[in-house]
Amino acid sequence: MILASNSKRRQEILKDAGFNFKIITSDIEEISDKKIITEKILDIAEEKLEQIAKDNKNEFILAADTVVELNGKITLGKNAKSSIGAWVGDTEQKLDAGKLNGKDETDRRLKRSGDITAKENSIIEVGGENNFGFVVNNSAHSSEFEKSKSDKVSFTKDEYEMYQRYIAGKSTAVDKAHASYKEITKIDNLIYKTDKVNHGRGINKGKITVTGSSSVGFAMVKGGNSENTDKGIISVGNTAKKSIAFYGEQDKFTNKGKIEATANTDSGNENTAVYLNGKNDNKIHFINEGDISLKEKTAGSGAKDNVAIYAQGKYHFEHNKGAINVAASGVGLYLKGDKGGIADIASTIKLKDNTSSSTTIGVYSDGDAKVNFKHGSKLEIGKGGIGLYSANAAKFNNTFTIENKLKTILGENSTLAYLKGDNTKTTNVGDFLNKIDLETDMGKNSNLVYATDGAKAILDKDTTITQGGVESTAVLSANNGSTVEVAKDKELKTNTHTALLANKATASNEGDINSTREKGIGIYAVNSKE
Repeated sequence: MILASNSKRRQEILKDAGFNFKIITSDIEEISDKKIITEKILDIAEEKLEQIAKDNKNEFILAADTVVELNGKITLGKNAKSSIGAWVGDTEQKLDAGKLNGKDETDRRLKRSGDITAKENSIIEVGGENNFGFVVNNSAHSSEFEKSKSDKVSFTKDEYEMYQRYIAGKSTAVDKAHASYKEITKIDNLIYKTDKVNHGRGINKGKITVTGSSSVGFAMVKGGNSENTDKGIISVGNTAKKSIAFYGEQDKFTNKGKIEATANTDSGNENTAVYLNGKNDNKIHFINEGDISLKEKTAGSGAKDNVAIYAQGKYHFEHNKGAINVAASGVGLYLKGDKGGIADIASTIKLKDNTSSSTTIGVYSDGDAKVNFKHGSKLEIGKGGIGLYSANAAKFNNTFTIENKLKTILGENSTLAYLKGDNTKTTNVGDFLNKIDLETDMGKNSNLVYATDGAKAILDKDTTITQGGVESTAVLSANNGSTVEVAKDKELKTNTHTALLANKATASNEGDINSTREKGIGIYAVNSKE
């Protein structure tokens, strides 16, 4: 009997049952288009059987296959440390000398990467310290032997019998000499490649929950295209501290379900929903088609210093569907771009109302990170929030670009664009404001652009604002030594309560300010120059 497997467990089972057998492994690419798992396993096993049977026609052959699926519960308890619930990695087997991708090679290795699917009923609980629930860390290996090639050979009855005796090892010298002439020529050529579409994938359809400290729910270190499906949930729970729901370094990951982090407001113990840390030229590519949320621990507790999405290094973040939800005092996207990081936004970012002294921020950029608002983008800024914040005011227009229109809702005491520092350079905001589509009236005491600590905001294009009709609204506001200005020959037509507002700052009109409301104010200055 032939066992078509290197599995130590299968060998033990057969030995214990009293079977005598030899081991011959197949080298097919283990891919099946079957959808039902039992059919997929059977399909791959049959392919293994067929390959080995070609050269062993008079032998009994046992072939099997294993596909890893999680359908139960894995618990890393409170005492667990530096442990992993599920790991998608690599395997390697040394082969005899032969052809590798068409060339003679003495050191050939059969390299393969696995796949793991956590099914809908699966649960991975990550407690303890420095633990990982689900890890993808592999090279997406794919290995298969090139299919046999031959000339079409016809046998007479006698010749065929000679051939059968020959391959069965029972031929005479005459049989062997004759049959060798008729034998099908085989090509021993190992085809090796990487295949990120079919190999090395981690798929979550179940629930992964982090309850411990300094731990990660799902880590995409490197590997095949992985996914959190529409049924999948990856979350950081109420008791967690310094933990991350999803962590990525390179390759592609798609979220179609929910990724959530519950805020921990104890200083130094903050949590993050998505952490992108692009360390390699093969940047981490994160595609969001579901919901990413930063949640409060308890009602009214806020999310100070906690972040929904943090990104640095080489990354590409795409927000295509669903919503990014940000609790009060938290940050939606905190982006660093000194290594070429890019964020493309084509769906909703929603900031919840905030009544605390801390500020909720939609998108924060270090001034180098690029943020492109594409068709379908929407920014909902709740009470007391800031929509867009660039740490380098002079780079604001390079940081934030709007492809067509950015749909915007601006709540009470909120600001759409926040500019801070550097009075040696100006920030032109005309193009930016003309691409803002206010869906509702601006909230009371809200501003479209707020300049502080020396920043200088210039309205350099004709601009019309029609959604500013409530109390104490302004187009441009300046504070603490900053400057706001309507440029020469440009018109600001607005129904806001105030066009330009300055507090211990400078407001300047070199063009035309046209107020379209009763009791409107062109320039309002407090302890300021106008």
